[in-house]
Amino acid sequence: MNGDWGESAESNGQHGLGADSPTAQQDVLLGRIARALGTVETLDEGLHVLTDALQAWTECASAEAWVRPDSNEQRLTRVTLATAAADSEASAAAPTTPTTEIGDGVPGRVWDATEPVWTVESDDEWSIPNAESDSNPTNPVEAAFGVPLDTGSRRVAVVVLYFTDSSALDEQLRDVVSAVVDDASGLVSQLDANVELERRQEMLDRLLETIPAGTMVTAPDGEITRINGRAEDALGLSEAEATGRQYTDLGLTAHDRDGNPIPVEDHSIVHVSETGKPVFGTEFGFVGPDGTERWVVMNSAPVMGSDGSVERVVSVARDVTAREERERQLRAFREAVEHTGHSVYLTDTDGTIEYVNPAFEELTGYDETDVLGKTPSILNSGEHDEDFYADLWETILAGEVWHGEVVNRRRSGERYTVNQTIAPVVDDNGDIDRFVAVNADISDQKRREEMLERRRNKLERIQQVTESLRPLNRELARASSRDEIQRLVCEQLAVSDVYQFVWYGDYNPAVGRVTPTEVVGVGGDFVDQFSVSSRTIPWKWHPFAEAIRTSEVHVARNVLGEGNGTDRRQHALSWGYQSLAAIPVAYGGTVYGVIGLYTSRPNAFDENERALLGELGRRIGHAMNAAENKYLLYTDTLVELEFRSEDPDSVFNELTTAVDCRVTLEAISPARDGGYVCYANVEGTPVATVRDQLDALTTDGHVRVVEEESSGGRVEFTLTSAASATLLDYGATLRSLVAEDGTTTVVGEVAPETDVHEIIAAMRGHADTTFVAKRTIDRHESVPATSRETLDDVLTERQREVIDLAYHAGYFEAPRLSTGDDLASALDISSPTFYLHVRKAIKRILDQLLDEKRH
Repeated sequence: MNGDWGESAESNGQHGLGADSPTAQQDVLLGRIARALGTVETLDEGLHVLTDALQAWTECASAEAWVRPDSNEQRLTRVTLATAAADSEASAAAPTTPTTEIGDGVPGRVWDATEPVWTVESDDEWSIPNAESDSNPTNPVEAAFGVPLDTGSRRVAVVVLYFTDSSALDEQLRDVVSAVVDDASGLVSQLDANVELERRQEMLDRLLETIPAGTMVTAPDGEITRINGRAEDALGLSEAEATGRQYTDLGLTAHDRDGNPIPVEDHSIVHVSETGKPVFGTEFGFVGPDGTERWVVMNSAPVMGSDGSVERVVSVARDVTAREERERQLRAFREAVEHTGHSVYLTDTDGTIEYVNPAFEELTGYDETDVLGKTPSILNSGEHDEDFYADLWETILAGEVWHGEVVNRRRSGERYTVNQTIAPVVDDNGDIDRFVAVNADISDQKRREEMLERRRNKLERIQQVTESLRPLNRELARASSRDEIQRLVCEQLAVSDVYQFVWYGDYNPAVGRVTPTEVVGVGGDFVDQFSVSSRTIPWKWHPFAEAIRTSEVHVARNVLGEGNGTDRRQHALSWGYQSLAAIPVAYGGTVYGVIGLYTSRPNAFDENERALLGELGRRIGHAMNAAENKYLLYTDTLVELEFRSEDPDSVFNELTTAVDCRVTLEAISPARDGGYVCYANVEGTPVATVRDQLDALTTDGHVRVVEEESSGGRVEFTLTSAASATLLDYGATLRSLVAEDGTTTVVGEVAPETDVHEIIAAMRGHADTTFVAKRTIDRHESVPATSRETLDDVLTERQREVIDLAYHAGYFEAPRLSTGDDLASALDISSPTFYLHVRKAIKRILDQLLDEKRH
């Protein structure tokens, strides 16, 4: 190889320079090197050319070049070695690649130096490097000369020449070598630049392919100059097929979300080319070569030339088709959620609300701005305990769906019930990303269910009450005395599953007091502690006083719910009941007593149960009246009580004083409003005069002439109270009432065993009323006893009252003295109701009579 470089330095005279000047020698050598460098492409090849030329020309023992492969390391690597060996291939590359630290040895010291380094060393220190094996030098080295090779401010390599004869390395040789290396550095640097350019181009190519998006480089006129692999896939073209074509000629039409084509002048590439400004985030769709729609987001930026003009436009398009599909599905989902009738909200994995739909706002009363960033605990009504919510979270965090009914609270504080479903939403990796809760408002359904449940319970209670009363009704029909009836009532009610305990109390109208006489299911000390008066009402027992006063059932449905300080609540706690009922026992205007009924059921005694118990009270009253009548019917003697009233305020006395007449009471019956309807015969004065006087005396002014005669007649009128009615209250029969000259005489009949002292005391309670006589008389019955007993059995209390008044009012006479409308008005009922009572009563009487006749 050395022969390729022409004559050696030695053939040209001393030190290889001969007669030629150093400059001439330098020019010749540099020309040869320049021609050789023109045939190589890489820096390493150029350094081979340089070291080979220098070794051949100087005939040094060896020449080598060292480079720094990594600028971050302090180590040099030998890239070429030229020796005087005959084998030219041996000088091209050594089998090993020696390295040295910067600053060590000749190469290292030359790299650190700013000028060439000339060194003369001892024979022991230096050896000539051998291409075959650097580890076995054969010739000692006496001198070394190193020259740095720089390109501008950058050090590219160092060249080191080794000499076995130090005298050969004179100053002239050093100058020539230094000048040649310095002049050759420009040529070598060009190779270095080419290498750097190739390296950068390779890096650019790798970078272009590494970009995780389709990338296209275009000229300002839109011509494609480069595309990467992802762009090839998207366009369906290879880089060779795409390069040189206008990007608008690829057959791909960009369109917006509405499917409208995007004009070319609106393309981001055109905008960048015209303005030199980048455009980011352009989103559009196009139909790919496989026929499927794709969506991309494109960023386009200019590459500016040295003159400030746009040389290239680089466009990077990221495929967002999958994201667009997810967004489309999300838009469709949101559209569906926005219009669904169910309340829907989304939370993150910590339960923070991220979205609510309009139905949520309508259901809860909260606006979206009120709840975003908060948790669903703002809806907590306090209905559910911690375990309830712990189970909910455990379920959904495990990736499962939770279903259940939840009672929540609106913003207004009102409670509502939802059927809630909470499901986890997972990402592409299967991890839980958020939760979606769907709530169906079932408040109305729950109210209907509760209402049906209440109705069901009510019907069950009614059935229980009815079953409890059925045996009692049968027993009442067979009872023969008031004492027996009282005992039966208490026993039958107490043994039922509906009630806890019961007591019965007799009512004394003379003093307005109830005295308990029978108690079952609780100790006698329960009733020993109180008595009830309708005149002086102990507040804590007022239901019993009100029951007597109104003849209606009165209850306390939730005794324990009353204030902590009430005596009745303390009493209920002591005896274990929660509700009580006061049931009046009355018949025909007579109140016989009151029943106290207790139960451990809260909120017991609803309107249906009260109606049943009210009917029971009337049945018991009817039974007591029937028992007394039976006794009267079957006994041979009666007790007759006579009273005289000279009370000037009595209607009868005031009437006969003002009008000279005689008044005989024919009938008296309780009216619907609590008064009494009376029918009286008048003698000695025109009945019209009596009517006018009664109009002035009675408070309600209801007076009607039933029958008019020349000196008297029959009159109908209503009284709010009357002394004679006291006899009816005690179950006595009013035998006669005659008023004349301001004095009224009243005669009543009772059974022999009746306690007449109470009746006498009650009658004396009226002003200017005296007891005249008590007589035991024999019965004189014009109607068979069985007929009277049968009449009481077949007619209801109201039917008996209506028939009795109709009879005394002349309704059944011909011509009629009173019409149905007249009697309906007197009884304060409608005319159809009056006629209905009359028809049913007559039918029952006829059925009984005809049945008796057939038998």
